[in-house]
Amino acid sequence: MCTSGRPFRLQTVRVVAEDDSVVQPGSGAVGEVQCRGSTVFDGYWNDPEPTAKSFAAATPEDPQQRSWFRTGDLATVDSRGYLSVVDRKTDMVLVGSENVYTVGRHAPPPESTHSINRQVLSSEL
Repeated sequence: MCTSGRPFRLQTVRVVAEDDSVVQPGSGAVGEVQCRGSTVFDGYWNDPEPTAKSFAAATPEDPQQRSWFRTGDLATVDSRGYLSVVDRKTDMVLVGSENVYTVGRHAPPPESTHSINRQVLSSEL
């Protein structure tokens, strides 16, 4: 497995577990990648609901918490700080303003005998 690298200087990146604790480097635990910095957008134009869902909520302990953008990527972080993305929280990513779903979402199950889908899948490989 290869890594996705380390964050660049204009961003701060963390990996956050389901219980909202920050994953410790080298622990092998998986969490969601969150980032903040001058290159991260601060919300969707005139659309507060998706903005609220996409950013971590502020807490009394950390009033700047809201600035952490939830990427939807699930990753581990090794002891050197390198991220390895292992999955997505959802099966959809936004590419050039279009929703793109993973192949698994629309592919037939392995036991399927639907020949048209098998031909399409094999031609994509």
